[in-house]
Amino acid sequence: MSPEHYFELAESVGAFREPRPLIEREYWVFPCNDDLLAFVQLVIEDTAKEPPRPWKPLSTAEVKVLWNVTKTPTAFAEVIGNKLKEKNQDE
Repeated sequence: MSPEHYFELAESVGAFREPRPLIEREYWVFPCNDDLLAFVQLVIEDTAKEPPRPWKPLSTAEVKVLWNVTKTPTAFAEVIGNKLKEKNQDE
């Protein structure tokens, strides 16, 4: 995930940026421990998510066979939808 994504998570639990002019830096501040713990929990949940599986498209040959079997647009759409669901089912 990008740093901006985590900045958005921090802001969603109440964190804010505070400039420190004497050292010319900006810090993230969590108003209380509960806000910090909420942020940590969001990061843990976010990193625990599995990445999505890549989509498996139908090959040109499969599409041609399905069209030759159905020959009508309505039936073709239904059959192709079912074939895509079957091909991309969770194993």
